[in-house]
Amino acid sequence: MLRKHKVPILTLDEHWHRLFTEEDKTERLKKLEMEVNQFLKKRGKANTDLTDVKKVKARLMQNIMENMEGTDGESERMREKRMSKSQKLIKEANDKIARLEYEVEELPDKLTEANIDLLIESVMLCYNRINKNKEEIDEMADWIEGIRTELKRKLIRKQEMEEENTLIYSNLHDMLGPELIGYFDSEYGEDGGED
Repeated sequence: MLRKHKVPILTLDEHWHRLFTEEDKTERLKKLEMEVNQFLKKRGKANTDLTDVKKVKARLMQNIMENMEGTDGESERMREKRMSKSQKLIKEANDKIARLEYEVEELPDKLTEANIDLLIESVMLCYNRINKNKEEIDEMADWIEGIRTELKRKLIRKQEMEEENTLIYSNLHDMLGPELIGYFDSEYGEDGGED
């Protein structure tokens, strides 16, 4: 399925880099990342080398064409020696071009395989983190729900105690009157002393 979808080269994708800090990367992930980067470098070098060798071959071919006719004062032997050397270099260039073309043709498949391996490892690590985070989120949600229940219970109890205090004080005030309650407030209330 991954081969059917065009997966970007992960090490060139900023979204992939945002998924992992250096501390998040396992040794396996680092190894796979290095493999992808090595294939990228090889691909770039092979393409550059292929272009360079083709240019050299074109120059050698041009030299052969120019040397096909003898120049004044040049011996036939020297001209043939240069032609032979150029032909030898062209053969070497052709061999190198064939090798580089094979490499350029094979590298994309190797790069794709390494990238898919990196993708699978990355997704596995991400889902492990998501699942671990979900477990902690569930634990926190349970803890928060417990605290909410306890908070509601305490708020109700607080309100009941405040209502009870208001009722007690109101009954005492009605029973004893303002002057006597003022005395008891100073003796036993929050601001009063204890004798």
